[in-house]
Amino acid sequence: MNSCRVVSILLVLSLFPVAVLADGGASLRVWTSNDGKYTVEAEFLRAAGNLVWLKRADGRTISVPLRRLSTEDRSLAGTLAKQKRSGAGSPAAGVTSQAPRLDIQVERKQSKDNVDYDDKLQTTEITLTIKNLTLGTDLQGLKCTFLAIARDVDTKKKFLLLRKKSWTFDLPGGATYTNDEIEPITTQYDKKWGAHYGYKLYGHVVVVRDAQGKLLKTDSTHSQWLKDLDALLKIEVVKETFNSKLRKLGKPRRSCNGMLW
Repeated sequence: MNSCRVVSILLVLSLFPVAVLADGGASLRVWTSNDGKYTVEAEFLRAAGNLVWLKRADGRTISVPLRRLSTEDRSLAGTLAKQKRSGAGSPAAGVTSQAPRLDIQVERKQSKDNVDYDDKLQTTEITLTIKNLTLGTDLQGLKCTFLAIARDVDTKKKFLLLRKKSWTFDLPGGATYTNDEIEPITTQYDKKWGAHYGYKLYGHVVVVRDAQGKLLKTDSTHSQWLKDLDALLKIEVVKETFNSKLRKLGKPRRSCNGMLW
């Protein structure tokens, strides 16, 4: 929602007084814009990312950019959001709880450069998108783990965990979360003139759990990696190779120029 639209909504709402209590007796309060010119009486529902969701007395839900609220209201929104999260996973007020359905998309942008004669340097940028397909369920305190896995260019039977990154986030019903801050992944390899060394990025695994640790959704380029997630998550980054059945094969070796093989 752009700032002009937000100002318009707040201006219209400020012209029409609303009841002090919303349906069901939930208390309303006056929310004020950061310049003090516009107000709206509404019930706090949730806050996620840079947005705050408010419910008017007529039942309509609006979202307002956090930066558009006054300093006092921004602080209050943060406090209320923490109280919601500490409510043992209970759904936010006015939201019907349903079994969550998630959609995961991983976009990879790759570039290659020549280094050291015929060696190749491959750099991959990752953008991860997770959408909450369940409109009636807000998900708070989700934990996402992203794994990037490479395969050797020689035997094509050895794998190496290049990246393991975990973080938490909130995902309101119907909303989309995007993480484009995963560090680029660089691999080096040589597969010409009979000298096959190094690893190329081969695939990924994404694991999403709720605040209580329950598995909600997985996504992988190769299904065999999902058969034993616990074993996969215990593998150390760049310190041990493994086969397609997740059996450890030992530490990777390095060539004279530092290339893994």
